[in-house]
Amino acid sequence: MPADSGSSSGRVAVGIDIGGTKISVGLVDSSGHLISHRTGPTDSASGPSSVEKRLCRMIDGLCDGADLPVEKLVGIGVGGPGPLDPANGVFQNPYTLPGLERWAVTDFLQTHYRVPAILENDADMAALGEAARCGSGAGGTDGPLLMLTIGTGIGGAVILNGAILRGSHGEHPEFGLIPVLEDGPSCYSGVRGSLESWTSGSALSRFANESGLSGPAELFSSKSEEVLRFMDRVALAWKRGIQCYLHTFHPGTIILGGGVMDHQYEWYRLRTVEAIEESALISPQKVSIHKALLGNTAGMCGAALRVLHSIH
Repeated sequence: MPADSGSSSGRVAVGIDIGGTKISVGLVDSSGHLISHRTGPTDSASGPSSVEKRLCRMIDGLCDGADLPVEKLVGIGVGGPGPLDPANGVFQNPYTLPGLERWAVTDFLQTHYRVPAILENDADMAALGEAARCGSGAGGTDGPLLMLTIGTGIGGAVILNGAILRGSHGEHPEFGLIPVLEDGPSCYSGVRGSLESWTSGSALSRFANESGLSGPAELFSSKSEEVLRFMDRVALAWKRGIQCYLHTFHPGTIILGGGVMDHQYEWYRLRTVEAIEESALISPQKVSIHKALLGNTAGMCGAALRVLHSIH
């Protein structure tokens, strides 16, 4: 479906955002403009060959719709949930993408379309998309840009001077796995009391079900003493996580994204403000907080821009 009625100019790349349930594919130009995009099911259990065929149909269909010969594409960027191996373009995630855990996606795309292909963590791609001219990070920042995505899990990324923060061997930092409370359930990593196990959409859904509520939304409006106690713990967990990031990275901008932000942005924003105000060495005037503007298109924009910026 078209992003708007504008037309592209200059170089065009494909941005692909692969999630546990759906795949989004978009055409993006060098200014970060999303020309058009399509979404389809991931169905990772069907295996790499099946997913590759779906990807090709989506890419070819987008190019046909934009009257753009596939030969004119300059590259393909892919974002997906970790763990993954960016250096070799291989997925390694049996948790979210069962059936694709050894999928060499970039090898396939480079061979099929004969253009450079890059694989990166989806949170990094979303952060690049938001940090670019097309998103909340527009206008630059005096320090690192921190993006947190609150959805099924907790993802995050730090962008400094346009570059992605990585580990010593190219690893993606796992922002959701830091321990923030000594109690609470373990997450798949084995960490007990992690930020993800307390404040993610999955954590909220789990407690809502255990409390007999219809869904997580009721947690934010309930007056039940049990629910209020739980939400106090969620707030404490969130603030401790934010304070950890504040003192580690000293970000100038914090962007909050992910599906939970569609309805609960203000709650998380206020808890983030409180965390800043309660941090003695952090000046509230030096940290700006924004809601992610690109929504589900941020990953596509960032993935395409990542490959566009790598080609000189």
